[in-house]
Amino acid sequence: MLDQAIQLHEAGNLPGAEALYRRLLLQDGRDVRAMHLLAILCAQTGRQAEALEWIKRALTLAPDFAPAWSTFGNLLSERAQWKEALAAHDKAIALGFVEVWSYINRGKALGSLNRPHAALESFDAALALEPDNAEALSDRGVVLMALGRPAEALDSYERALARQPVAATFSNHANALQELMRPQEALQSFERALALNPDRAETHWNKALCLLRGGRLPEGLALYEWRKKRAVWNRPGHSASPEWTGAENLEGRTLLIQAEQGLGDTIQFCRYAALAKARGAHVILSVQDALVRLLQGLPVSVCGAADLPAADFHIPLMSMPLAMGTTLATVPADTPYLFAEPERVAHWQSRIGSQGFRIGVCWLGAAGIETSRHFTAERLAPLARLPGVRLINLQKGLAPPVAGIEYLGDDFDSGPHAFLDSAAAIQSLDLVVTVDTALAHLAGALGAPTWVALKRLADWRWFQDRDDSPWYPGMRLFRQSAPGDWDSVMSQIETALTREHLSGR
Repeated sequence: MLDQAIQLHEAGNLPGAEALYRRLLLQDGRDVRAMHLLAILCAQTGRQAEALEWIKRALTLAPDFAPAWSTFGNLLSERAQWKEALAAHDKAIALGFVEVWSYINRGKALGSLNRPHAALESFDAALALEPDNAEALSDRGVVLMALGRPAEALDSYERALARQPVAATFSNHANALQELMRPQEALQSFERALALNPDRAETHWNKALCLLRGGRLPEGLALYEWRKKRAVWNRPGHSASPEWTGAENLEGRTLLIQAEQGLGDTIQFCRYAALAKARGAHVILSVQDALVRLLQGLPVSVCGAADLPAADFHIPLMSMPLAMGTTLATVPADTPYLFAEPERVAHWQSRIGSQGFRIGVCWLGAAGIETSRHFTAERLAPLARLPGVRLINLQKGLAPPVAGIEYLGDDFDSGPHAFLDSAAAIQSLDLVVTVDTALAHLAGALGAPTWVALKRLADWRWFQDRDDSPWYPGMRLFRQSAPGDWDSVMSQIETALTREHLSGR
């Protein structure tokens, strides 16, 4: 009967197979093979909770039944319980269930736990068993990208595509080409991905980033709207009004603009609120609560994210450049458009003093920002040793581990409002040197002299192969010469600093 059930299962007759599995279990409630296969069938038909119950029952009766541990790991992965899934896969392998998919699924769990080196070992173990397994090759490429090894990732993706040309792998292949600074080839690979799956939001979004980096704003911004269909889109709160597209007349109407991404994105793109006001709209800008006070100086109404008033139209903030028809030549670049509170400026001017060439430094971004955009404070040591230079720490609540970087105290920006002290301190400095994080946008919005240290393939808003920023006149960009090469960036900054600001001191 079990053989017959398996034949029906493999033939796709799931109702017939399920009936036989259940009949077997009525005859013998301890048949763990039938329980295991019924669990798999339940998962295949969208009944994950029931599948988990059956697999747990099987493992209770037969704790050394290795295939059930592997299936248990897969079910836990579907629930994003990665730690528990990894333990289950390790148990299955320890019990002798050494199959390609054991290692592939174990590698996926390790990757999701941000353990890329261990994940790479697991995918390599899978490929040792089956060198042409397309999924193992593709997943291996993802891990190699996370490890900053795009050339090896590209090779892995190409081997996968030779065996199984799928949209997701073509899209990842294009991302590797972007990291290798081969944007035209990347766009070709995105096109191949979209030919296979024209509705895949992730591909459209990644293609948008490639176009935007190249300065092709009209095309890129149009595709950037696909972010709204991504699973990870941070959709703003509900508004009953229609979405403004840029075509509708705003004269005398109320437009609600809603922040949707990080603090830096809001600081950079809040400038568009004034442009909407210039079209005759009453503009309400809804932002993260922490930014409300900082943005009060904008010529529009500013409210918190939960305070959603009635409006004639609404629009997510990151759709404003598209709605306004932004091109590279028409990027709104009037700065400053944010201002520090005068009494805070006076306070921090007094605290910092006027001695030396004062450089505010920031080497880390907020939690959750990709680590490749940051460097350690130790890399700033050469700047701290330059004669006449004072490095002022602009990292909130983080005492610098390097001698020569002055700490502004635990009370610096310690309140519920973000960047109020930072803005005032920046107004008291001669220069800001920062990694790509919200502080760079704050300094740019304040019109302060700012140098930004960027990784090799930077965020799209810094474009590609430029040492200036259309968004912030006077800002300088210093880019890695190779992925992970912060030494070259700091050498460029030290040379420019010595030549341009310190030679006459």
